[in-house]
Formats: sequence, structure tokens, C-alpha cells
Amino acid sequence: METLLPRVGERYWAQWTYNLAFPAVTTGWRARRRQARGGVFLDMGYHQIDVLCRLFGPARVTAASKHFRYPESQREDLEDLMSVSLEFERGGMSSHLLLSRHGAGKSETLEIHGTEGVIQLDARHARVTLFGRDGSVLDQYAGPDLATDSPAVVLGYYLELISDRQAALAHLRHHCSLVALCHEVYDAAARAAVGHHQSIERTEST
Repeated sequence: METLLPRVGERYWAQWTYNLAFPAVTTGWRARRRQARGGVFLDMGYHQIDVLCRLFGPARVTAASKHFRYPESQREDLEDLMSVSLEFERGGMSSHLLLSRHGAGKSETLEIHGTEGVIQLDARHARVTLFGRDGSVLDQYAGPDLATDSPAVVLGYYLELISDRQAALAHLRHHCSLVALCHEVYDAAARAAVGHHQSIERTEST
């Protein structure tokens, strides 16, 4: 996908939507705050911000909100849905992430908008499409439906990484910055929830 980025011109927006389709309340360790430490965003959103920050550089959180389908999730403060807006430090680039455990169907799509076109990634079907300004398809790549070699690829990457001290340190710094960004997301969502409750209380008191 990186090779297609220059072909969309100046990038200004990315939209990443990830839906799971669980029919019932989350169970197991993901349903226990002491073990999970976070809901759907910490579970899956970490991978999204990893990719986005590798593509577009460091980011800051401009808005976030967390939502709950089930009372059990809310009691544990483990969100079923998270909305996150990011702004990247270079190039006037912004993005929005939407993650849900209880969507209508399982799907994962990323769209990157530029001045000359749009890149669309359908991760579930391993398909990347480049659209021109008029909506015409300029290029397309379709990989295997199931990436059965993923464990071997990941293991090979880390074995190569640990053999290069400078690369390993850069990798560690990158992931430390992602952890800090996750904290920013949850802090922003907590502030939004407080503001929402205060607004309701003011409305009820008038």
C-alpha cells in the first residue's frame, strides 16, 4: 500500500473502520478490567494507530468517545465501541477510527484520501484499490483471503529486528509512543464522558 501513497497526491484524510460481529456480551479475560485494562480500542485499535503512525508520523488526539452496548461492559469500563479522531504532526493529515465489537457484520476498511485520488483497503478480503479523482479504478492488488503465513512472517521480522540494535531501539521508541497515544485516547474519552454527564445534569436541572 505504501507504494501507492504518492499516486493519490497530498494526503489529507484517513478513515479506518473495524467491526466485529459478536452477538452477545464479551466474556473471558477481555471482560475483566484487571486483566484487559481496556476494551475494543486497546484490543484492536493499537494495531490501527501503529499502521497510521508508521505511514504518517506522530499523532495527537483531537477527540475520542467510548460507548457501551451492555451494562456488564459499562460496569467494568471496557468499551464496546470507540470513536477516535487524530491529527498528525506533519502534512495537515487527519484521521478517524471507529471500532466496534458488535457491528452488523465483520469488516475492516481503510480509506486514504488525497488530492489526486483515494486508496481503499479491504483488509478482510486482502484487497487494495487505487481510485482516481473521477472514481475510476487505476490499480488494484488482491492477496490471499487468509494470510496463513502470518506467524512465520512476524517471527521472521522480530528475529531480524533483534539482530540490529539501532533498529530494535527505534522499534521500542515507536511502540512507547503508541502506548502514550493510547493513554491520550482514553483520557480524551473520559473527559468527553464527564462533559456529557455534566451537560445532561444541567439540562435536567433547568
